[in-house]
Amino acid sequence: MGTTINGVVTSEDVDYYAVNLNPGDRVAVEVEALRLGGALFDPKLRLFGPEGHERVSEDDTQLFRQDAGFVYTSTETGKHLIAVSEAAYRGGGNYYYRLHVGQFPRPLAVTPMGGVPGSEVQVTWLGDEGAGTQAITVPAETDGVIELAAQTETGIAPTTIPFRATPFGGVQEVEPNNGRDQATPGAITGAFDGVIGEPGDTDFFQFEGKKDQVVEFRVWARALGSPLDSVLVVYKPDGSGLGSDDDAAAVDSKVRVTLPEDGVYTLSVRDHLRRGGATFAYRVEASTVTPSLKMSFLENRPVSLVIPKNN
Repeated sequence: MGTTINGVVTSEDVDYYAVNLNPGDRVAVEVEALRLGGALFDPKLRLFGPEGHERVSEDDTQLFRQDAGFVYTSTETGKHLIAVSEAAYRGGGNYYYRLHVGQFPRPLAVTPMGGVPGSEVQVTWLGDEGAGTQAITVPAETDGVIELAAQTETGIAPTTIPFRATPFGGVQEVEPNNGRDQATPGAITGAFDGVIGEPGDTDFFQFEGKKDQVVEFRVWARALGSPLDSVLVVYKPDGSGLGSDDDAAAVDSKVRVTLPEDGVYTLSVRDHLRRGGATFAYRVEASTVTPSLKMSFLENRPVSLVIPKNN
């Protein structure tokens, strides 16, 4: 426990590591393989109990892409085995990996997924019940996506989680908000954060709008490591649809609407396949659009490109 192991998976190889656990003991495991930039190594992690029964089998995670990670709380006393292999039992001399084993926090998402630069934000780590909450200060001179590392008294996560640093002050969903009549109130310009916590869940928010306002809504989910494939819908004050989108921002959603009247509008977020779970976090950023013109001179600038040897 509390170590990082460097290893290589050769053809049809499986590497085993043993840790002794008692009931209630927690172990966090994460592997870096594809992210190391060597071979196209798609690793798989498994954990076996003292009697040889498979307790965990983890292949891909949205946060780590093809790499894997998990947190397990033991119910048995004795030697537990952690197995590292290639997902299709391939391998080779350049299938390198780094395996982290310990009690460090290993969340797979965070909510809220953004905050205002210079402010303190109380975030909740998702996907690891032992990680809990943490107060973080968003660096003042930042804009766009930054990286947060979950940290508790048991350690610090080996991999960071993306987080939006933007001027959009936001609201966190208040459950129940599964219908227009239960919508969590927010504002534009602003942000709406939440989690599609279970299959079939749909979250609703409401905001005051003025006639002829042009508003752009952008969902941040998959781009920040969430497994959510968002569908965004904006509704008029009478409940009829005003605009919707599925994949305009890659897998995330983006839609621009012109508000037809003064009133209270609502928006909803759900998963495209009606999935849900503890790590299905999202952030909707809503900003009013103001026409502008930007001009510049064409310039010829020198460009250099460095290519590593043999690439």
